[in-house]
Amino acid sequence: MPIVTLRKDCTMFWIFYDGASVVSLSNEDLFSSTNSIISSFPQDIKGAEVEYEE
Repeated sequence: MPIVTLRKDCTMFWIFYDGASVVSLSNEDLFSSTNSIISSFPQDIKGAEVEYEE
């Protein structure tokens, strides 16, 4: 189990091996929601939020 300690203005992205998913740990406002993360991508990169049902 990874243990992460974030300092002021710190962000960690954990990209899954297939590139289809990402986990974001951040204390910066820019990365406070899925929409704000997607809006920070370069213009030619597409992002989408997918919710899974059980």
